[in-house]
Amino acid sequence: MKTLTLLFTTLLTLTATALLAQIDPEVKTLNKSLQPYPQTIHHTFRPVLDSVSHDFTNGMRDDTALYYNIKGARFGRSADSNIRLVYFLHGLGGTQQSWLASHDALDHLYSYHAERPFYNTGSYTNQRDFKNASSEAHKSFSYYENYYLTHYDFADTVFKEKKPYVIGHSQGGLVARDLERRLHEGFGILDSNDRKYWGIITFGTPHAGSYFAVRQDQLARLGSELTSVLIAENLKSSISTLALKVPIFGGLIGAQGEKISDLIGEIHEDQLIDKLFNLAAKDNRDPITKQYGPNSTFLLDTLNQYIDPKMPKGLFYGVEEDPLIWRLVYYMITEDPGSMPKFSANDDSKLTTNMEDLRLKSLANVSIHRGHANYHRAIRNRYWALTLYNPLYAVLALNENFKVTNHSNISEANGNIAVYLSKVNMLYKTILGSYENGNTVTRLVGYDCKKMTVIRRKPIFGGNNSSSWPVYALTTEISHRVGTAGSCPSNYSQNYKVNNRWRRREISYTRVPVYTTTLVETPSDAVVLKPSQMAFPGCLDRYKRELNEKYDPVLGIIPIGKSKVNHMQMRNCEETKAAMMRIYNGDGTMPYFFKLERR
Repeated sequence: MKTLTLLFTTLLTLTATALLAQIDPEVKTLNKSLQPYPQTIHHTFRPVLDSVSHDFTNGMRDDTALYYNIKGARFGRSADSNIRLVYFLHGLGGTQQSWLASHDALDHLYSYHAERPFYNTGSYTNQRDFKNASSEAHKSFSYYENYYLTHYDFADTVFKEKKPYVIGHSQGGLVARDLERRLHEGFGILDSNDRKYWGIITFGTPHAGSYFAVRQDQLARLGSELTSVLIAENLKSSISTLALKVPIFGGLIGAQGEKISDLIGEIHEDQLIDKLFNLAAKDNRDPITKQYGPNSTFLLDTLNQYIDPKMPKGLFYGVEEDPLIWRLVYYMITEDPGSMPKFSANDDSKLTTNMEDLRLKSLANVSIHRGHANYHRAIRNRYWALTLYNPLYAVLALNENFKVTNHSNISEANGNIAVYLSKVNMLYKTILGSYENGNTVTRLVGYDCKKMTVIRRKPIFGGNNSSSWPVYALTTEISHRVGTAGSCPSNYSQNYKVNNRWRRREISYTRVPVYTTTLVETPSDAVVLKPSQMAFPGCLDRYKRELNEKYDPVLGIIPIGKSKVNHMQMRNCEETKAAMMRIYNGDGTMPYFFKLERR
C-alpha cells in the first residue's frame, strides 16, 4: 500500500511538473470555470473633457490632463471622497482569481477601489497575441471604469485629480504597456483620450523577454524525463521488492517487471508524454509567448521602442532560492496563491523537503541493497563451489542469484532516481536561461604544495660536493593544500650515513596554484530572469525594488535580506504586502503619483 501511495504521489507531482513546461505558473486556474464577461451597465452619459486642477505627476503633464467628467445617476453610493480606482491585471493563463486575495487586502488602511480586469474570455483566445489581449483588456477596463463612476458619489472629482493606475503581474505588465502604446499611437477608433490608467506598476514582468515563454519543447522534455525516471525506476524497484517478498512467484514477477519497465521506456522514447503535454496547452501559448521571447521582433522593435517619459512607472522583482523547480511546482499541486488567505503564500519549502527526503532515501537504498547484493553474491559463489560435491547446491545457488539480481535492480533504480533528482534543478535553470550568457568566474582557491624528495649517494671515489652526488632515489607527492604560497614548507637538505657511506636527502616544495572555474548564474524568480524583470523602459532605477521587505506592526516596513519570492507567490505573500504599502504610501520609494489617502 505504501508503494502504491508513493507511486501515486510521484505521478501527481511530476505530471504537474511536466505541465509547467507548457503553461505559465498562473495556469492553475485553467481548469476552473471562466467567469462570463460582465454585462455592460446600461447607463447613458456624455463624456465632457475637463482640465486637471492639481498635478499629481511631479510635473509630468501630458495628454493625461484631459479626463472624463461623467454625469449621471448613482447607486450603491459611498461617501468617501478619496476612493481611487486601482486595477490589478493578471498574467498569461491567469484569471481574475490571480489577484483575488491581495487586490483589496489593504482597503481598510487606504482609500481605494480595487478592480481586476481581464483578457481571457472565451477559450483563452484573447491571450493568443498582444493585439487581441490589449483589445479585450481595454473593454474590461472600460467596464470597471463605468462601474466605479456610477458607484461613488465623489468619483468624478477623484477621477480627475487622482487618476487610476494599473498593477500588472508577469505578462499582465506587458499587456498594460502594449495597451498604452496602442492608445498613444492610435488603436482602431481609440486614441489617448480613451486611456483608462495613467501609471503602471509591474510585478515579475519579463520586460526583456522570457526563455520560459519560448522553450516549451525543452520544458516538456524535462517534465517527461523526470516523470519517466521516477515512475519507471520506482516501479522497477517496487517490482523487485515484491519479488523478494514473494519468492514463489519471483520468476513471473521479475519477467513482467522487465516488460513493464521496457514499455515505459518505449513510451518515453516515442515522446508520447511530450505530445500529450504539448496538446494540453499549445493553443494557449502561441503566438503571444513568441512575441516576448528575449530576441523577438515584437519585443525589441515594437514594444520596447515605445517609452513615455511622462508615464509614472515602478516595478518589483523577485529572486527565488534553490531548488527553483520544486518551490514553483509546490503552488501548482497545492493551492494557487490567489486563492489563499491574504498575504499567506509564504512557505514553499514542503515539496522541496519531500523531494530531498526522496533523494536521500534513494541514496540510502543504494547502499543498503548494494550490500545485500554483495552478501548474497558471496553465498551464491560458495554454493556454486559446493556443487562439485553435491549437485543439489545448484538450487540454492540459483535462489541466491535471484536475490542478487533483485537487490541489484533496487540499488540501480534508486541510484538513477538520486542522480536525476540531484541534477533536475540545474537542468531547469539552464532552460530558464540562468546560464545563457556562458559567463564564468575563475578564482584562486589555494596552492598545492608538491613535495619532491631526492636521495643522493656519495660515490666511492671523490665526490666532495654533496649536491653533485649521483641520484640514488627520487619521489614526488602532493603533501597538502594551503591558502597562500608562503604557507608551503621551506626547502631543506641533510647529509647522513648508511652503512658507513654518505648520503644526502634533498626535500623541495613546488607551489602549484589551484583555480576553480564556475558558471555565473543569473538569478530569477523561477520563471523570469532578474535582469528582464528590471528592464522596464523608462523606469528610473530608484523605482526598481526587490521583493525583500516585510511589514512589522511595530517597526513598519523592514528589510529581510534576499527576497526568496518566486513568480507565483509574489502575488500574495508577506513581501507583496510590503510592496503594496510602498506603492500606496508615496514615501519616495515609488513615484508620488501612486500615493493613496489613508483612511
